[in-house]
Amino acid sequence: MINQLLFLMLLPSAPQAQNEFAQVPETLAFERHEVEQNPVATGAKIAELSKQHKKLLVDRLADEIERKYVFAEVAKTAAQHLRSSLKNGKYDEVRNPIQMATKLTEDAQAVTHDKHLRVFYDANSQKVDSVPAPLTDEERVKRRNEVVRYYQKLNYGVRRVERFDGNIAYLDLFMFGELAYVGNGISAAMVLLEGSDAMIIDLRDNSGGSPETVNFIISHFVERPTHVMDNYRRDDDSIRQSWTSSYLNVPVYDRNKKVYILTSSRTFSAPEDLAYTMQALKRAKIVGETTGGGAHAGTRYALDENFTAFIPNQRSISPITKTNWEGVGVVPDLQVDASKALLTVRIEILQERLQKVTDAQERSGIVESILALKVALKKM
Repeated sequence: MINQLLFLMLLPSAPQAQNEFAQVPETLAFERHEVEQNPVATGAKIAELSKQHKKLLVDRLADEIERKYVFAEVAKTAAQHLRSSLKNGKYDEVRNPIQMATKLTEDAQAVTHDKHLRVFYDANSQKVDSVPAPLTDEERVKRRNEVVRYYQKLNYGVRRVERFDGNIAYLDLFMFGELAYVGNGISAAMVLLEGSDAMIIDLRDNSGGSPETVNFIISHFVERPTHVMDNYRRDDDSIRQSWTSSYLNVPVYDRNKKVYILTSSRTFSAPEDLAYTMQALKRAKIVGETTGGGAHAGTRYALDENFTAFIPNQRSISPITKTNWEGVGVVPDLQVDASKALLTVRIEILQERLQKVTDAQERSGIVESILALKVALKKM
């Protein structure tokens, strides 16, 4: 479950549906970009690292990267760099485990340039070698209900649903939770926005989540099952396809209605997938800043009872562009400061609508709205 909930690390503590450090299945998962370490979640005291402990961490991290990182040659170089850093005494003065996690992350990323590859420290010890006892039916239901309540408290990742002047729909998605739990919430938002004349999807504060949820959202904007992404896995040298779904609780958004997606430099990983794919499908105009550039997915592995590492073992490949956004981000069709993106798009939509409206009273209302938005934009 840890590989499915990792993008929630900056949010309130998420309930777990199973032991996080049991044998974690290597299923597709995107990690949240900016993840804080959790040294004292229960007031645990941070112990200093011994020389032997640091060697164990480096050896295990290097081994895991070499075996699992998505690019085999890069993985070998990164592993060698970590081992050389240890041998050359780079970590000799490091005592704090959080600092060690940071140093290991920096050194691994120095070679891979992969923002998904990260090392984490948590003072709460987890058993990593023992096989957890199977859950009873009652325990399984209880944990599932905890996850359901958790996503309900987060409003299924939907921060704001609104209609602006000019019948413009606005959908602010700050996270992409697990589809099984957030799908109905997203569908409900789409029902409310179905009758709009244009839609704005705000991903400026979204930095991770489930690729299944990405495909589900895209499904609301294409009329037939569409091949949207390939996923290469290093472990079995395979490529798995992702397609949109035909089973929705709301009609597909009219293809003649324009869709805009707002991005920022904080937009990372799964929301980049949404922006990149909708742009490649020519189904949305991207407005804002170039995104963070994380197109690799993977799994979080235990290094010991307190240290874990998220290692990308998979990469996205668009069937349209034959590449992805790794390291370069999604480049907007219209580049503006992220803080000004929403007002900029609203003005653009209203100006286009003004060209088509003949009713004098309606035209007057649109002009008034445009002027007010321009004043607000000028004050920013």
